[in-house]
Amino acid sequence: MLAFEFTENLAEVYRYILSQKDQTLVLLDDELEFTHKYTDLLHLRFGQSLIIKKRFNGTVGKDFLIPPTSVFVAFENAVKHNEISEKTPMQIDVDLLDGQLVISNSMRERKTRTHSSKIGLKNLDERFRLVTGKGIAAGAAGNKFTVHFPLTPISS
Repeated sequence: MLAFEFTENLAEVYRYILSQKDQTLVLLDDELEFTHKYTDLLHLRFGQSLIIKKRFNGTVGKDFLIPPTSVFVAFENAVKHNEISEKTPMQIDVDLLDGQLVISNSMRERKTRTHSSKIGLKNLDERFRLVTGKGIAAGAAGNKFTVHFPLTPISS
């Protein structure tokens, strides 16, 4: 059963990536739905050790656009660089503040460090600058790492 669930979610993730690869912007709702499929995969891997909290009203996702796979990159970055286990669970918070999507995660550096080229967030920043004219802001403060994504409002 887990293998089937994993395969279905993985297929959904790849379908989204392939279908959106030529898009410059997607609805925030669509991006969050895609991210939900990806987090289902993460939960299969980490179980209750990974906590995702979306702390805003779901209807606002129809009011904003974002470059595709942006949230995926932030989540992937958090998982890649941090220790996640029952002893050291990770919480990722997703908030909408002042026209920005803010994703923050607790930092617990891995004991065995993986090499980081830091290319993921750099590429994401460049893509945002090209598409929206605004870059992302990312950095650590205390025991939190936070990424701010400028959103493009949909004009009524």
